Amino acid sequence: MTARHRRTIALISLALAATATTGCGQAPNASTTAASAQVSPHPRQYTGDVRACLGAQAVLGHVAASTARWSPERQPFAKAMADRIRLSSDQLASQGPQARSLRIRAAVSGIARSFRSLSVAMGRHNRRQVNAAMHETRVSYHALKTTCSLD
Repeated sequence: MTARHRRTIALISLALAATATTGCGQAPNASTTAASAQVSPHPRQYTGDVRACLGAQAVLGHVAASTARWSPERQPFAKAMADRIRLSSDQLASQGPQARSLRIRAAVSGIARSFRSLSVAMGRHNRRQVNAAMHETRVSYHALKTTCSLD
């Protein structure tokens, strides 16, 4: 594997790991919950765009957690990972229709398609397609991150 491919895989892994640390699994403490209940008696209403972005971010956090021990270099065709990535693709695809903004809908759909491509390439045991799909995933993730302002 070339240094360029290793760097791409490392960047994708880093991006996915970074999303896992933002919000997923964090429970608010009682004082924060009580204070927010006093300030706003009504639950916060999120727009479809915000729900789509937050939903995509949550799915990516779960992907990062479930693929943390997977090595694309050593196990590029791991069936369990391909299945998890396919499932994540379906979950991401379900987030897109919530968005009203065409840009957000396209960004969420793009990352879902790139995950689907990756799972298909892994299932075909085609190393070149896996590498291309990993690159596509990195590009799609960057577009989603920029569009949804996920930092």
